[in-house]
Amino acid sequence: MNNLQALVIGVRPPTLLLGISPVLLGSALGLKWHLETGKDLGLLNGLMFFAALLVVVLLQSAANLVNDVKDAESGVDNEGRVGPLRVVQAGLLNKNVAKQAYKAMLFAGVAIGFILATYGGLELIGLALASALAAYLYTGGPKPLSHLGLGEVVALLFFGPVAVLGSAYLQSLTWQWSDFVWSMGPGFLAAAVMAINNLRDRRGDKQVGKFTLAVALSDRQGELLPMFFISMSMLVFIAYAVVQDIWILGLATSILMIKILDLLIRPLLFPKADLLNKALKSTSMFVVLYCILYSILVLL
Repeated sequence: MNNLQALVIGVRPPTLLLGISPVLLGSALGLKWHLETGKDLGLLNGLMFFAALLVVVLLQSAANLVNDVKDAESGVDNEGRVGPLRVVQAGLLNKNVAKQAYKAMLFAGVAIGFILATYGGLELIGLALASALAAYLYTGGPKPLSHLGLGEVVALLFFGPVAVLGSAYLQSLTWQWSDFVWSMGPGFLAAAVMAINNLRDRRGDKQVGKFTLAVALSDRQGELLPMFFISMSMLVFIAYAVVQDIWILGLATSILMIKILDLLIRPLLFPKADLLNKALKSTSMFVVLYCILYSILVLL
């Protein structure tokens, strides 16, 4: 396996759905503003959509590589790991190559933010810098956020309000703060994915002194936490439908999603690595479905 192949594995392509999905929802909210105000849509709106996608993919890929390198260095990833392959810990990718790659990705993400600032204002630079800093500090730095029990909080904020409101702003050039509540839906789902990941790694994390919510909670409480976050995301979805007076369609869609949850995710939420790995995949796919259906609801 060459470095490029190892890097592709290291950025964990399936997890990128968590970043791409809220961009879809945010762009839909921005386009709704255009439709309501009668503003014209053009090629620039399409370019902004792809720019937002690119920034999210770059920064999330960088975060995944930082996680790979730092967890290998700290011993969090070791031969007893129960999760998917980590390329640095497995010896498939030299950590210096991985470091160069994530530094380049972080730089590129921030550079795009500077370019976008010429179109949308200086606040986009701050947003890009904050996102890049969070991508690194999640597992990098002297006190990684993921070791302080903040994994779910970081996921909620950056895959919810930051990604959704930032994408909406690129479409409308207006900060629609009323959409802050609606942006929490995908954020709660990202927090659920993080909670499942931490539940799977709970015993290994406890052995190496990594503090997460799963470490602090019992097995039973750890099983309930992802469903709490998922339930909150469904409440956001239903609330949006009620406020926008499309509650019949929203309720029908919610019932469909709840049935999917009961069939494909809830039965997997037990503290067993093989089941939780399947739960991670199923929940990540559910995020995509949720954001697509949410975006359709927004544009109706």
